Amino acid sequence: MLYHEIEKLELEIERLRNELTERIHMCDMRSEKIIELTDEIELLQSTVTDCRIEIESIRAERDKARRMVCEWHSGLRVQHPQDYAKRRGWDCYKEDGK
Repeated sequence: MLYHEIEKLELEIERLRNELTERIHMCDMRSEKIIELTDEIELLQSTVTDCRIEIESIRAERDKARRMVCEWHSGLRVQHPQDYAKRRGWDCYKEDGK
């Protein structure tokens, strides 16, 4: 009878050991996924920063081109370049371009 109880306990220990191993494996997989997602987030943040810089550069270039058009157009007519820009809905003469 004692042998039978010991055998049951050994089976339960093995079952618990397997369950623990499986849970540890799941935690490891989750940790790896967390690390992977963290790396992806950092990459995306870097990409967003690069895009913001590029947008500001393109906006400045666009505003410069618009000001050139406004100045050229004002030479054809008696009109201030800022008035022409305003009529077109352009904000190229604002300090921050926004």
